Amino acid sequence: MGFMLLTSFTPQAAAPYFDKVLSRQYTRLRKAGVQPWTWLQSHLQLCALVLPLAELEAVMAAKGEWSAVASEISILMSCGTLGGTIFTFAGLMVNAAQYLTKIEQLLDTLFDDEDITEEGIAHFKTVAEEATLSFKAISSNIQPHPSRSQQ
Repeated sequence: MGFMLLTSFTPQAAAPYFDKVLSRQYTRLRKAGVQPWTWLQSHLQLCALVLPLAELEAVMAAKGEWSAVASEISILMSCGTLGGTIFTFAGLMVNAAQYLTKIEQLLDTLFDDEDITEEGIAHFKTVAEEATLSFKAISSNIQPHPSRSQQ
C-alpha cells in the first residue's frame, strides 16, 4: 500500500501544500525584515513548484519597473496564496500607474482643444469617474494573501 502512495505522488498534487507552506515562510521572514527579492532569489526553485517560472524570472529581471511586466504580475498574483502574498504591492503599483496614465490622457485630450467647453469638462468628468471606479474595484480585489487570521 505504501508503494502505491509513493508512485501516485506528483508535484501537482502537492502544489497547494507547497503554496501554503512557502507563503507562510515568506510572510514570517518578511516580518523579520527579509526583502522580497532576497527571499525569491533564495527560494526560486521552490517557488517554481507553485508559480510559473518564466513570469517569475521576468518580474525579477524588471527590478521594480512594474508597468513593463504588468501581465506577468497579474498571472503571478492569480497563482494562489504565494503569488498574491509576494506581488500584491506590485499589483497595486501597476494599477496606480495605469490609472495615472488614463487620467493624463484625459487631461491631454481636454487641454488639446483650443476652447475648453462645458461638454469637454463633462466628458472628462464622466470618463475620469469611470476610471476611478475601475481603479477602486481592481484595488479592492487585490488583497494580501494570506490574512493574519489564516495564519
